[in-house]
Amino acid sequence: MAKTHGGEGQTSFATSEPGALRGGHYHRRKIERFAVLLGTGRISMRRMFTEEVQTFDVDGDDEVVIDMPTMWTHDITNIGDETLYLGLWISEVFRPERPDTIREPV
Repeated sequence: MAKTHGGEGQTSFATSEPGALRGGHYHRRKIERFAVLLGTGRISMRRMFTEEVQTFDVDGDDEVVIDMPTMWTHDITNIGDETLYLGLWISEVFRPERPDTIREPV
């Protein structure tokens, strides 16, 4: 959606239909920030090399931002009955030649 000039980071926008799961990965360098703009979602996250899963139910009616640190595998599931609209900020501009998305289920 937007990239910074002279700095790092980009902003994105995504949608998910009811029941859809997005994510299932972690990053070594990137920090992500999630904000549900409309709809209801469940963000799940697990620190790598541990078993404990943390979950956060988030709703577009509440102003909540969830930061995702490095080395935490994470996903978001649309648990509502309508399309979920999600705003994301990522601390690093996407560079296909330097990937930092490693598949790992929560």
